[in-house]
Amino acid sequence: MRFFLLKIVFILVFILSLENTTSAAFPFRNIKEGDTLPDFCVTSYGDSAQFCSKTIDKITIMIFWGADIPLKEKRSIKTFKAFEKIKNELQKRNIKIIAINVQNDPKEKVKDIIQKNKISFPMFWDKEREAYKTLGIYVIPSVLIIDKNKKVITGIGYTRKIAQITLGEIKVYLKEQTKEELERELHPEIKKKRASLIKAKRHLAMGKVLLKRNLPQRAIAEFKKALEIDKNLPEAHIYLGCSYIQLGKVDEGIKELELGLKSKETIEGLICLAKAKATIGQTEEAIADLESLILRNQRNPELFFTLGELYEKKQNFKKAAEAYKKAYLILHKRETK
Repeated sequence: MRFFLLKIVFILVFILSLENTTSAAFPFRNIKEGDTLPDFCVTSYGDSAQFCSKTIDKITIMIFWGADIPLKEKRSIKTFKAFEKIKNELQKRNIKIIAINVQNDPKEKVKDIIQKNKISFPMFWDKEREAYKTLGIYVIPSVLIIDKNKKVITGIGYTRKIAQITLGEIKVYLKEQTKEELERELHPEIKKKRASLIKAKRHLAMGKVLLKRNLPQRAIAEFKKALEIDKNLPEAHIYLGCSYIQLGKVDEGIKELELGLKSKETIEGLICLAKAKATIGQTEEAIADLESLILRNQRNPELFFTLGELYEKKQNFKKAAEAYKKAYLILHKRETK
């Protein structure tokens, strides 16, 4: 831990000195939970009809999206498809859902996306970027949930589970479930206690120790033993993937990570996946993944440190230093407790 801390200090000294910076855990700069939604109007793509925020009279979900670059387009389409799957659940609760393009994308492109992906909810166009500026949107796509009194319930930056989280937050708001139940739903724990699972977890634990000691080859053997006992152990796939990536076997690593993350998303696994993406030239996507993850994990130094490494790789030294400094401050606070 102290070596890690010293490494960050060393990098900070040699890149640049910065003023203190803060990171927002909410994907909108100009509003927060509990605020009254500011006034803005957007125009529909199909005709000249408008949607104005002041007309809201029921729980409303707004999906803010864009397609000015392939990554945003890909994630926006994934978000649309995810919401189409829960549309009936939302309609049962009399909840309105709309999508607002805030990147001023050409109408022809938006129309093509709507038709090809069979998007059924209303689509609006923030032509003058009024909503974008008023709300201070800085994660695309993102979701904003508003109650019938125009109060902000919550906002959610892009994640693979964005629709599931949105539905869960609405259930919590409607008192259909508790926050604790939502957390368990989003992060289910393996409850089986049979002997074989316990044995598999012993190999998993040993592998993690070996990986931490920088012995990835030996760690791989332990993770494989765990998977021989229980092939569906998500963490074993995740750490096996991280081990392969540490050895430079990126394709094998990504395959194992995707297997594990499909069942259980962990910060460690997502960090390893971001590193792998950067290794194969997808640095921008890796950076976007980490920034989205940071929105929900403000106190994880490794997230910021890895983000710093990727920004440094892109020669964006200012942002690299900001990330390194944040990692340093988190670790320093832990050390001085």
